[in-house]
Parts: sequence; C-alpha cells; structure tokens
Amino acid sequence: MSAANSRHRLLATVLATVLLSGGFSETAMINMPAKAQSAMTKLAGTSWLLQSLDGQAVARSERAPLKFAGSVFYSKDGCNGISGGYLATGTGLALKGPFGGTLMACSPAEAAFGKRYTDMLRLVASHEIIDGALVLRNAAGKELGRFSQQPTSLAGTRWRVTGYNDGRQAVVSTLNTHRMHLRFVGDTKIEGYGGCNNFVGSYSINQTLKTISIKRLTAVGGSECSGAQEAERLTEQSLLLKALQQSWRYDRTGEHLNLRHWRGATQCNLTQLGD
Repeated sequence: MSAANSRHRLLATVLATVLLSGGFSETAMINMPAKAQSAMTKLAGTSWLLQSLDGQAVARSERAPLKFAGSVFYSKDGCNGISGGYLATGTGLALKGPFGGTLMACSPAEAAFGKRYTDMLRLVASHEIIDGALVLRNAAGKELGRFSQQPTSLAGTRWRVTGYNDGRQAVVSTLNTHRMHLRFVGDTKIEGYGGCNNFVGSYSINQTLKTISIKRLTAVGGSECSGAQEAERLTEQSLLLKALQQSWRYDRTGEHLNLRHWRGATQCNLTQLGD
C-alpha cells in the first residue's frame, strides 16, 4: 500500500471514529489512533496569520487569523468570524463544516475576500509546517494558503482601544474612544493614553493559561481635560483604567486583542497598531 493510500485510510478511520462518537468530542479524541492524536496535539493551541492565498501575498487587512483549540478551529475572513471542527492525521487535515460564523454587514470587497478564504478552507486536505510557516494544500498537493505563526507574547505591541466595559456589563465605544491607546513595554510595563492623561502601570501574563494581570495604572503628566465640558472624558478614562485592571484573561486573534474578566465579561477590545 502506498504512503498516500495509508494516509487516506488513516483519515477515513479517524472520520469514522468521530462520526460514531457523535462529533468532535473528547471521546473521539481518546478513540483516535495514536498517530492522529499526535497530529491533533501538535496543532492544538497554535495560532496563525494568513500571509498568502493561492500563492499571492495578502494585504494587511486580509491577514486572516487561524487558531486551533482542542478539536475546534477559529478564524475570521476579514469581516465575519468562522469556526468549525478539524481533524489532523499525520500530514492530513480536514476542516469540517458547516462553518459557524457571525453575520456582519460586509463591504463588497470584504465579502469577495471572505468567499475566497472560506472556499479555500473547504478544500484543505493536508498541512505541512515549513520553516515555521503553516502551509495548507488541496488533495492534489497544490498550496492553497500559507500562514505565519501568531506571536504569543504581548511585549513591544501597540494597541488602539475600540471598546471598554462601562461598569454596567456593557462594552461601549464613544467619540473619545478613538483617542485611547496602550503599549506593552517589555514583559512588565504598560503605558498608554486614556483620553485625558498618559498613564503607566505594570502587567504580567501567563502564555500557557492565557491569563493577564494589569496593576497600578496611574495617570501621569498634565491633563488635557478641564472644565465641566470635559468631565465626561475624565469619567471615560477612569472607566477604561478600571476595566483594564479588572482583566484576567486575554485572547489575541490576529490583530485583535480581547481582555476579559475572570467571570467571562469582556473588559476591553483592542486593535493592533502598526510599528
């Protein structure tokens, strides 16, 4: 039996295991052949960013994230979120639909790219990691997409605030939000601008558990806010700093960063800024 036929036979065995166990479950993982479990384990917990589609480099706005967690994958097509099950067997890979996703109103250009990207995901039959890049191929071996590994560290990254928790379990974005930004300096220092003042503080993360601790945020320098008309901006700055310090878990997906309370409520949403 050829190596290709062996791989196809293994993939069929795994698919049958999953179907018999009722889907992508822990039971299915336990019943998988050892080689399949090993392949799943290697992808699980990894995050990637699309660099090229059909051999052509993509624009920065089209660098779709692709994350594998357990037996589920998550992605975004430039407008809508996508999720589904996946199976990895040696070099074989199947992304299983129907793909769940959000239903955002997308521009024609976003919709066109989104269709190209999701069509590509449906054709994936194998994967290979070459020089740190994840390469997805179709059944004929043609390269469909190439992804670079998503950094797990936050050190040295800059972010613009797009929404924060207002203390009433609502994530809000106001006219002042676009002024707010922050930067992770090294592995321990955080600094930024809250809409009135610069601020500094400390942070630490656990990259394995995806937890974050932000402490001692303090406004520094002169305030750009004064008078009764600026009271609202001062209040919003105070709410932002409180939301950041109540964050416990972080999720970095592509150029988006979500900070959440230990109970699960979103504390802050951010979009990465360029260098």
